[in-house]
Amino acid sequence: RGRARGGQGGSPPHPPSSPSAASRREAVRRAMQHAWKGYEDYAWGYDELDTIGLKGRDDFSGLGATIVDSLDTLWIMGLKEEFARAADWVEHKLSFDPDCGTTSLFETNIRIVGGLLSAYYLSGDRMFLGRAQELADRLLPAFNTGQLDVTFDNDIDITTGRHQKSLGKTVAHWGTIQMEFLALSRETGDPKYWELASAPIQALWDDDPETGLLPTRYTPGWRRIVASARKGVFGPGTPPAKQKGSPSPAAFRGDKPGDHFTMGGEADSYYEYLLKTWLLSGGSSDLGHHKALYTNAVNMMDEVLVQRPDSDAGADALTYLRTVHIFNMEDANIEEDEMDGKRFMHLPYKSSSVRGPKAEMQHLACFVPGMLVLGAPHSEQPGRDLRLAADLTETCYAMYGTATGLAGESAVFDSKTGRIKAPTKGNMFNLLRPEAVEAFFYLWRSTGEQKYRDWGWEVFQAFEKNCRMEEGGYAGLRNVSNPVPLGNHKRKMESFFLAETLKYLYLLFSPSDVLPLNEWVFNTEAHPFITSPGPQGAPLEPQPFEATQQKLWEAAAAPA
Repeated sequence: RGRARGGQGGSPPHPPSSPSAASRREAVRRAMQHAWKGYEDYAWGYDELDTIGLKGRDDFSGLGATIVDSLDTLWIMGLKEEFARAADWVEHKLSFDPDCGTTSLFETNIRIVGGLLSAYYLSGDRMFLGRAQELADRLLPAFNTGQLDVTFDNDIDITTGRHQKSLGKTVAHWGTIQMEFLALSRETGDPKYWELASAPIQALWDDDPETGLLPTRYTPGWRRIVASARKGVFGPGTPPAKQKGSPSPAAFRGDKPGDHFTMGGEADSYYEYLLKTWLLSGGSSDLGHHKALYTNAVNMMDEVLVQRPDSDAGADALTYLRTVHIFNMEDANIEEDEMDGKRFMHLPYKSSSVRGPKAEMQHLACFVPGMLVLGAPHSEQPGRDLRLAADLTETCYAMYGTATGLAGESAVFDSKTGRIKAPTKGNMFNLLRPEAVEAFFYLWRSTGEQKYRDWGWEVFQAFEKNCRMEEGGYAGLRNVSNPVPLGNHKRKMESFFLAETLKYLYLLFSPSDVLPLNEWVFNTEAHPFITSPGPQGAPLEPQPFEATQQKLWEAAAAPA
């Protein structure tokens, strides 16, 4: 089907949806120009800007993270000259050798590979696709982890291919490569990228189709390990299989799963990518297990992690996503008549119990409302998911009720009243994160309610007041409870501030035909990818996202 690539790309803005939205959108555009100028003046070619020292810093092996991460934001905002200079640098200066050093595969994939792919989708310039493929090929040695591990080692030197063996794999690492690698295989015609990226999800499904929530440290593929152990295929010197019950997979692989469950850091984008990879495929039946695992996870999240106010709580009580510790999976034994490995796979475990629930929600978990909105048309309980999305978005907005108007890294709740407590030393800093304004964007597109735009504007004004640096760029805060700027700024302008925070704010104040959500899917770094056409028999022009959402909201509000 014919679809325009990216809509704007330096052309005049679409007609504004309202005068206030147009002026607010222009204010965000000027903020992007200020952030970009600070980086260009003082840190060009480096990964990020040191906003205090006014110099560059390399945290991603000198891959020019801010340049690549910002490409699509520059394009969407119509900043032609800035985009042209960035594209020229990518073509002629971006180098993967020599001496790039060790980098995080996870961060390199979502920021650099993802940024290059979105620049290709928006501009149509195949140079960006070629550079993305070149970098992805440098990452492939990290997947050489041996027969027992279908994931990858996260720390890799992209110059030499050497990678450091990592045990207790982080779920958000191996679960956040599927979108980029599916896009690479689709656009280059080379299946190797998708074959590697799809293996962990396929292993989860093969282990147990009921797999839902996972601990933050977890490696899929238990069923194959257990079966191989029973057959004695691992050779001499390996621990013997138990006479009764399942052998411990960790005894053969050397790692140990955790028991910490959260929708925040080290888990978050795994759940996001289950849904978004399926959407990116156009809802392909070949990826139906991605959608099924997403459904399982959301159902178990609602059961285990969502904390709703008690019936006698006040009107200002909030719904939040707690973190919990649940039955260490390494302690489980399975009887002979039970499916091998099943109790290692999903919640609730037999004889399991939630231990040490923590009334704390990370700002990172504010991605969940947007995920629920995207998933609602395909959900078993769309009304539940949309109401939860709205409730959690209200909580994310409440996190910004501080002296600076900016949220800390997490919010701690009074478990009796459901209200947010004052920030404490461990969670009072702000890194210019995007997740709350991401939620506002999706809920605005879903409902059209003005309050989400107003909330986003409040957050933007707080960034302008507290984080804008006169010499250039924006800096996070050390203490969101301290309204005095002197000495309160952090040293770094994160590349995701330009890639995500400012992009979502700009789109929040843009008409809905700018990157329509039935045609574009954003990766976890807010880089938009074009979806594949729908399955055979699907309408050539799918129903607009907003119309589908309106029907779901109407159904949710109807009497039972």
